[in-house]
Amino acid sequence: MAAVDYQNILAHFQQSVDSANSANASRYNQLTTELGGLQQSSDTAYADMLAKQTQLGGLEKTKIQRGLTQENANIDQSLISSGLSNTTMRPSAQREAATQAGFAEQDVDTNLANQRNAIQQQQINSNINLAGVKGDAIANMSNEGPDLGTYASLITAAAEGGAGSGGLSFDQQMLLQGKNPDGTPRQYKLVNGKWQVY
Repeated sequence: MAAVDYQNILAHFQQSVDSANSANASRYNQLTTELGGLQQSSDTAYADMLAKQTQLGGLEKTKIQRGLTQENANIDQSLISSGLSNTTMRPSAQREAATQAGFAEQDVDTNLANQRNAIQQQQINSNINLAGVKGDAIANMSNEGPDLGTYASLITAAAEGGAGSGGLSFDQQMLLQGKNPDGTPRQYKLVNGKWQVY
């Protein structure tokens, strides 16, 4: 029976493992890069939402101030029409209008604060979800290929199955268990049907 080049077979298996690990690392890097881009896009979107919300709040306050100016003009016109423009009613009416405008601005501030809190909570939840996906990717990444001792065991089983009743020759067993290419001893131990290096 022709000798089997176990070193070549194991080297081929190791090359396959290294190639699979490299592809796995590449997929992992691609995933983390995409998640990083998604995180950046998410942060930008939430920052835009907060900026627009602040801008809309400013517009609402501008409308309130314009309304106050108009209300003061209406007060003046009404008092002039009634012949009461020189009475104490004008300052009193304008104070009341300013008070109501202040309440309206406080309502705007309250609504803005509530909306801002809701947006920030959504961002926190989004970041937690993205962190979970990234954590899962890290936890599921494995660069460990099968043990070469397992390959040696499979080779032994294949040789025994293909060599008839004789199984592996002594020389083949020695090649598998005994020597490295440089002549130094390679120590294997057969434990529960599997080769282990020791």
